Amino acid sequence: MGKSRFLFNNLITSGNSLTIDSVKPGIVTTALKDGTGSGTMSTAGIFTGSQDLEYLINIHDIGSGESGASQVDQAKFQWSTTTTSWIASGVTATSGATDLNNGVSVAFTAGTGDDFVVNDRWYFKGVNFFNAEKLVDWDRDTRYRSNDVSGSSISINLGTSYTVSSLILYDHNFSTGVSITFSGATKSNWVDGTPEVSESVTYGVTKILHFLTSAASYP
Repeated sequence: MGKSRFLFNNLITSGNSLTIDSVKPGIVTTALKDGTGSGTMSTAGIFTGSQDLEYLINIHDIGSGESGASQVDQAKFQWSTTTTSWIASGVTATSGATDLNNGVSVAFTAGTGDDFVVNDRWYFKGVNFFNAEKLVDWDRDTRYRSNDVSGSSISINLGTSYTVSSLILYDHNFSTGVSITFSGATKSNWVDGTPEVSESVTYGVTKILHFLTSAASYP
């Protein structure tokens, strides 16, 4: 009779520790406006970010005086994906698409009277249903999906020194012909691309459990 093994300590605590080289694109939501100008803003694109982001668009410059710049193609906006700093400012609010990042773009449409007033704001999100967080959220109704299966890799930065003894892949949809390799090294030794440990992982239907030949420590 074999010995029981209990796997209870997942060293991957957040999707932030994962770097994945291929993610199925997500979506860009419609924008919610907070402001009194008559202009509207539309969003477009296929969200390519690896983590969900909330975008903020803020009209911050409409000029001054009777010849102000409160119209589409004149006013300036700033935008961010955080609440603490702006990624760009002084961007013209044009009727054509303006690229932001991660495949996201915005465009403005004129209304009647003043299209914009200062601090007109729009909020929207870039949502990836298949990002790295889905690998470690323990929710069987969510999943990570790559956009390309050719040579895909998942890199894990544990952040501090741990002894790694096993690898578990649950609820996967790999085919029988897949080649899986577990590699590991300290951060400094990844510079030349040569891992300190590299082991072939045996395929298993639905779930894969691999115990390292020798437990290894990685920072």
